[in-house]
Amino acid sequence: MKLLDLCPNFCSNHGKCDNGKCICEAGWQGPDCSEKICNCNNHGKCVDGRCICDEGFFGEDCSIQNKCPNDCCGNGTCEKGQCKCIKGFKNIDCCEQDCPNNCSAHGICKDWKCLCAKGWEGPDCSHKKCEKECLNGGICFDGSCHCKPGFKGKYCEEESCINDCSGHGACKNHTCVCEEDFFGIDCSMKCCKWNCHDKGSCDLTKGKCTCEIDFYGEFCQYQKCPNDCNQRGICLKEKGQCQCKDGWEGPDCSVKSCPNKCIFV
Repeated sequence: MKLLDLCPNFCSNHGKCDNGKCICEAGWQGPDCSEKICNCNNHGKCVDGRCICDEGFFGEDCSIQNKCPNDCCGNGTCEKGQCKCIKGFKNIDCCEQDCPNNCSAHGICKDWKCLCAKGWEGPDCSHKKCEKECLNGGICFDGSCHCKPGFKGKYCEEESCINDCSGHGACKNHTCVCEEDFFGIDCSMKCCKWNCHDKGSCDLTKGKCTCEIDFYGEFCQYQKCPNDCNQRGICLKEKGQCQCKDGWEGPDCSVKSCPNKCIFV
């Protein structure tokens, strides 16, 4: 092979040499096959193997036109074929007004304000309305009335008292009027009848008497007899005294009686 037969730059490894001329591979051109061919779709120029796109086109091959849907309706800028909406507008063409949280799917957006559907309220229609107005200063939240202290009920229409008077009284003007035998600000304490006859202590939570050692009964109304009358008499429990059988006597019927009362003549 003669040196004159050699091709420039050995065809840059992108072609074959034929009688001193390069026959380039597809996608390459130039005397030495060193220039990459660009397909700029007639919308740009190929420089150093890259497309320099004409104004209004972009992309590796200048195939994408820099045009946005509906020209962004005048409510945004077009960047590489996509709308960048200004505040207050949305959608791919910026033609739709934008309201807070898209009105939470419970209303429609008009003039940048939510017009809420029936049963919903709030700037973004996210709060569920109560069926009726909450009374006595109550606040509606998520469809339910939250009452101020001193009121209760679905719509805060009822007065309330502490602990609902424990079920032992009526609430009037926010004050418990207790049933008989009950007392306290919430009617939670129960009286012991007759104050345990002053012979015991009263458990006010239960209304039960704890009797002193010689007394018994629900209200400590009975008194024990000494030694249970030794089984020789009847205990009169209201008085705590023994009524002895014939032949016996003494406070506890422990003394045997003398015949005829031991009368000596």
